Amino acid sequence: MNQDNIDNRKYPRAKVEFQINYSVEDSAQTYTSGTYDISATGTSFKTDAQYEVGTTLKLTIRIKEIDLQVPAKGVVVRNRVDEGENYVSLEFSEIEYDDFITLLDTSLAFHDD
Repeated sequence: MNQDNIDNRKYPRAKVEFQINYSVEDSAQTYTSGTYDISATGTSFKTDAQYEVGTTLKLTIRIKEIDLQVPAKGVVVRNRVDEGENYVSLEFSEIEYDDFITLLDTSLAFHDD
């Protein structure tokens, strides 16, 4: 059995790209990116810079397929560089329950295998 394609995480990730606007908490500067993946605990996305682990980011995730914008906050848990591109992984710290369920349902419906 090939172990390379098995995701051993507690919560599997759906590779799905939704537009995301984000900023460091208490900052007026906003950036736009796209999610790389989403799970039950958080999301990761490409950034222009690396953020210190523990930094809180404010997010708005736009799900154009159902015309919904999901506001949330997340705490940076990891940074990685892949082929010269910066990615940040966040753990959700604030998100409305109904928005969270819609985000997960939509992620599963539109994810790439």
